[in-house]
Amino acid sequence: MVAVIFPDIETEICGWLGQQLRDRGDTARVVTKVPTTRPARFVRLVRAGGTQRDLITDRPRIVFECWDSAGDIAASDLARLVRALVTGAAPGWIGTAWCDKAVDAGMAFLPDLASGTPRYLVTIELHITGSEL
Repeated sequence: MVAVIFPDIETEICGWLGQQLRDRGDTARVVTKVPTTRPARFVRLVRAGGTQRDLITDRPRIVFECWDSAGDIAASDLARLVRALVTGAAPGWIGTAWCDKAVDAGMAFLPDLASGTPRYLVTIELHITGSEL
């Protein structure tokens, strides 16, 4: 029997996306938990399910929450940038994870009622190759 392990995709995306944003001069932090002290501009990502396509391919569905206290347009700009970077990464490496395909499931405006900060959500399904144990 073959056992396959998949990368910790949230960790891989956090590091990779953070570097992609920094390389473009963007100050947005990329996190998996909303910081206690919220930055003015940040991206929180969470795996929201997904299925294993076959023995070696996992399809995590990732939701990117893009906040920017500067306003709706700035939050939308951040979301569109994140969407372009992630969907444009495939096929290719996202950190140490090989991504065969990125399927864009759309973007939605969903203001954060608790903080009053503009927020856009971007949902993308990634096709990630695992490795044999």
